[in-house]
Amino acid sequence: MLQRRLDEMNQRWHHLKNRSLAIRNRLESNSEHWNALLLNLRELSDWVFRKDAELSRLGPIGGDINVLQKQEDDHRAFRRQLEDKRAIIENSILSGRQYLNEASLTDLTDTKGK
Repeated sequence: MLQRRLDEMNQRWHHLKNRSLAIRNRLESNSEHWNALLLNLRELSDWVFRKDAELSRLGPIGGDINVLQKQEDDHRAFRRQLEDKRAIIENSILSGRQYLNEASLTDLTDTKGK
């Protein structure tokens, strides 16, 4: 009886070690992808904070025709920058979602294999 329980415990221990190793390997293989994604998101966040500060400094719209023309030019430049960043933002979101979906599927198959 004791031997059977020890064998079961040993089998559980090996299963736990193998599962831990599989998780570690998966994390290591995906860490490069996540680091690149996080770096990209940090850069985007920094850009948003800088632009928010710039927009706050601009003040309200108004003034003479020259001031209004400058404000319109600034606004157009800002919209171009937003459009340039749009693809980067969408790709980052899509990449993160795909990875999370893959990780969820992997977790489901791992738990079914128990």
